[in-house]
Amino acid sequence: MNVAIIEPIHFQVVSVQNFDTYNKDGGDFEAFLLNEVLVDDIIILFTFDEASKELDNNSKKLLYELGSGKIQNLHYRSQWYMISQKGIKGFTVYEQLNFAKSNKWAEVIDEKFCIPDKIPSQIVSPDPVPRDNQERVEFCQQFNRFEYYAFCEGIEVAFKFAKKAFPLEKNVIILEEGQILSPDFLFYMAQMIPVLDKDSSLLGISAWNPNGLQGFSSDPHSAYRVEEFPGLAFLAPIRVYDDYMEGKFNSCCTKWPWEGWDSVVQESGGNMIMPDLSRVLQRPLDAFEQLPPESSYVFTKQRMTNTDASAWIDRPQDLLQDKYFQHMAELMQISSPLHLSKEDLSKCSFQESVAAMMVLKEYSGKVFAVYFVEDSGSPYKKLETLCRCFGLSGPYTNGKPKGLYKNVLRFTFNWNTVLLVEATSPFYRSRPPSVVPL
Repeated sequence: MNVAIIEPIHFQVVSVQNFDTYNKDGGDFEAFLLNEVLVDDIIILFTFDEASKELDNNSKKLLYELGSGKIQNLHYRSQWYMISQKGIKGFTVYEQLNFAKSNKWAEVIDEKFCIPDKIPSQIVSPDPVPRDNQERVEFCQQFNRFEYYAFCEGIEVAFKFAKKAFPLEKNVIILEEGQILSPDFLFYMAQMIPVLDKDSSLLGISAWNPNGLQGFSSDPHSAYRVEEFPGLAFLAPIRVYDDYMEGKFNSCCTKWPWEGWDSVVQESGGNMIMPDLSRVLQRPLDAFEQLPPESSYVFTKQRMTNTDASAWIDRPQDLLQDKYFQHMAELMQISSPLHLSKEDLSKCSFQESVAAMMVLKEYSGKVFAVYFVEDSGSPYKKLETLCRCFGLSGPYTNGKPKGLYKNVLRFTFNWNTVLLVEATSPFYRSRPPSVVPL
């Protein structure tokens, strides 16, 4: 490990050191970081040869305190550098980590740039880019579609292991491959667990909003009940596994999780808690190159994910079954009808509704409702078209938009709440007599 220290007054190099973190313990390196690096000193570190073998946790902790967001991921034959300043808040923006591939040396880091006298920082350290796994890509290309079955087996194994290893625990968090968690992911889950414990009609807590596209997901303090299960990253009670999934995975749960395991929802009649602003972001990986176009939408559209570590959910107790129904009824009572003509609707197959979008952009903090009647032969066709009026398209499962609750689709736009209310919904009775449904 090579280290240089630059003092912050005249910007002179005051120390250059080399530490053997391959053969020796990290005592000397730790002492150097503790005693020689002063507040506001600029420190430059970079690896040479294999530097991870004897780089212990204490040294990594000290580097983390100096602003590293990647040092914990330094592995065999990886290459890393960091330029930081003692005393910065958060993580330095000058850091790079290249991973070794197939036991070969990582790609050489060759960077040349000027740095300011005050090293800028960031509150959240970005996750590393996905590693290229060429062997997996070649394996997947042997098939017409990459099947999800193997992943389902892994989920079932996880539930069984959790029951055996932690028999007193009631819940399990399942994270799909390639998830980037928001800084408040666990805080969000912790707020929802008391609601889950009190309400047996809940199937779990999702951290992902399938409709959370840029512009359509803005409120970090809101969560909904939806007729979905399970989502990309979710918390599920062991009781749900016992009642609806154990011994049935081959029949109930072989779809991609964002498509939903409809049989569990139908058999239980339950709901899932879903945030307006997602607490997880799916990172595209080479394993998903075999996805069909209707599923690749999940990864190709820009999505919104919460980045506020202190975000809270307003009144989580209102997500209890009876209280949430009452909450939705109250939203309907204060809502303003958003008028769309049949001509507007006919154009939505090709473009967004200019009139509807102008209203939503002009106002903020309002509740709008659109009332419509589906044709009996196509249960979700008009709703799908309405979604396109607002620029909200996909992902759908068998033509059914995601995020429904009692035939109402709820989303936010510009801090406005929009409710698309179908005639068979119990909330349709709130329609003012003067409003003609679509």
